[in-house]
Amino acid sequence: EMAFFPSVLGHIRTRAPKCPVSTVSETDAQLAQGLEKGDIDIALGYFPALSLRNFRQRRLSRHGFACLMRAGHPLWKPRLTVPGFLAADHIVVRGAGRSQEVLERFIERRKMRRKVAVYTSNVLSVPFMVMDSPFVATLPYAVVTRFAALTPRVVASLPPFDVQYDLKLHWHRRFDQEPRSIWLRDQLTSIFREHQWLAPPSGPAPFLES
Repeated sequence: EMAFFPSVLGHIRTRAPKCPVSTVSETDAQLAQGLEKGDIDIALGYFPALSLRNFRQRRLSRHGFACLMRAGHPLWKPRLTVPGFLAADHIVVRGAGRSQEVLERFIERRKMRRKVAVYTSNVLSVPFMVMDSPFVATLPYAVVTRFAALTPRVVASLPPFDVQYDLKLHWHRRFDQEPRSIWLRDQLTSIFREHQWLAPPSGPAPFLES
């Protein structure tokens, strides 16, 4: 919501200015039920639990991760080295988004032994902890670059690995031909085609091919 919703809202408001827009945060079971009943029009993001025959999906883009740290951090490089990443004191976000599960599974499979200093359930607290500490947080590109654009006290870097996942639209098959759903799906597809939050960090952290 923090990363994508401002642009989504701006786009929708120009095309349907009298239409209020709501966001919700639900468990997988509540989300599936809401989509089936029509209480929720669209789920946008990484929702592997919706890969069921009753739900349709449309791939929007590939997305990845970046590291957030304070400006002037001694470990900063455009792309962190493996030793640098493992030497850092990490903030791990739990419960802030399903995409974090992709990162944690990758680290677990690779048996990478991070030094975790903080576990938090609130991603919005991360830049405040990072800017006054040696901590490093690994979050989706769009979140990291949003934080880095708000203050020069934090900067972005790429991790020493490329972990990506698909961002998708999900809806219930009951609404395949429903004009409201078709319009909304088309609008969201257009937004993600035209915007650049899905690119790796630029400026202080140029993308390096691995």
